[in-house]
Amino acid sequence: MIKRLFCLRIKYYSLRDYFKYPQMIPYAHTENGTLISIQEALPGLACNCYCPACGSRLIARKGKRKAHHFAHYRRPECGSALEDSLHAIAKLILKRADKIVLPPLYVHQQDKPVAYARVFQYSQVQLERTLQKIVPDAALVSAGGTVLVEIAVHHPSTKEKIWQLQQCRLPAIEIDVKQIYLELAGSGKGTDLEAFTDRIINDTRNKIWLFNPKQHALESRMRQTAACKKVKKRLYNNQYYFTVFDCPIGKNTIASGPLRGNTYARVFGDCIGCTHCFEIEYHKKHVGYRRITTGPRFVYCRA
Repeated sequence: MIKRLFCLRIKYYSLRDYFKYPQMIPYAHTENGTLISIQEALPGLACNCYCPACGSRLIARKGKRKAHHFAHYRRPECGSALEDSLHAIAKLILKRADKIVLPPLYVHQQDKPVAYARVFQYSQVQLERTLQKIVPDAALVSAGGTVLVEIAVHHPSTKEKIWQLQQCRLPAIEIDVKQIYLELAGSGKGTDLEAFTDRIINDTRNKIWLFNPKQHALESRMRQTAACKKVKKRLYNNQYYFTVFDCPIGKNTIASGPLRGNTYARVFGDCIGCTHCFEIEYHKKHVGYRRITTGPRFVYCRA
């Protein structure tokens, strides 16, 4: 029983120590550039390892009180040692591989992917190369094209960064490396470099598309073919509702009056969340120095 409890304690030790000791480094590289985990390293300076973020010499701490980890030798830790090392290790993993599984591709308001996950083979990796005033973490180059990769550790890509990536007109994905590490640490595999590599290369759960030309072309075509329905304000039971008339799937029917029998849909009760509603366009006005949205103007329906 005691042995079982000890094993359970060790299983979640890495995740607990991540929050308690955020400067712990689970992976490093040797003098010849080989990636190594703390599990494989010799204790102390015999590991002959270096920080993947700043290049400083590391010491392998493999004691009994804390989870095993690398630490900087005779110098302060990096500003965010774990995050910086995860970011650097992820780039090295991409550089040493020759393929990556790209995530499924979805278009707006569609549950079924237009393209399933697929393997992308590449022959060259360009790390932090400037492209049209932006510097993606990695560019995976093949004879058939290039895929840009952003590695999310400190925070996900900002709206401005995504907009800049779109201007390059190249497919771009983001890999949430920190989440991958936390999930592995929670299952007791936080220092398993093979599992970490497998999740980055072969898994799609922590990958998203930041931009895909095929997706944008399909969505542009869908918007052009959608029916543009004007939103009207309708009084019902002493309350105003934003509605569109002639609902193709007959969400509601007018029961009385000159428009009796006509179908309609409430924008905020029926259109939002409807799989046929592609977009809701709003009125905009300037208030002070800000441009704000007011009421809905048009509903683009694909029913």
